[in-house]
Amino acid sequence: FRVKSLILTAPSGQHRASPCPKEANRELLNDGSCWTIIGTETVEYTFSDSLACIQDPVSPVPLITMLELTGGGDVAMLEVQGENFHANLKVWFGDVEAETMYRTSLEITHIHKHRN
Repeated sequence: FRVKSLILTAPSGQHRASPCPKEANRELLNDGSCWTIIGTETVEYTFSDSLACIQDPVSPVPLITMLELTGGGDVAMLEVQGENFHANLKVWFGDVEAETMYRTSLEITHIHKHRN
């Protein structure tokens, strides 16, 4: 996130932040003032919705029709049945990638090992 020009207001009136001579992405402000942002000239930002860059879109989208959980304790197995599964499909639980075994385009299985 980067702001190119910032207009500020302080108790004594309007001021402009000055560019930092050492770091181009920083602005210098007077520490003795109470500042309020009242406008920006230009704002640039970037973001990502995923943990990794998507190289190929998932198409057709996998459709889940049945989930079956077996086991328990330290190791559990989740059997997923549906449509449009493929060998490169990965399943994540939060930010943890599950060990995934592709069986057919209609079935994949995940092994979950409990971590303390």
